Amino acid sequence: MKIIANSKIYDVNENTTLDQFLNKIKIQTKWVVVEHNGEPTSRDQFPNTSLKEGDTLEIVTPIAGG
Repeated sequence: MKIIANSKIYDVNENTTLDQFLNKIKIQTKWVVVEHNGEPTSRDQFPNTSLKEGDTLEIVTPIAGG
């Protein structure tokens, strides 16, 4: 099935959780903010949030600066 994350299309298996997807694209969940279909999703919900065909994600990771 296809989902969209940060305007890029990804193929994922059915029953893939948000946590599994983030691990697949090598994003550490400790420092990430995710909107799932326009709604903020807390990190503790990542393992329980199943992705579905056509879902959209906005993934933001902080960048340290000086």
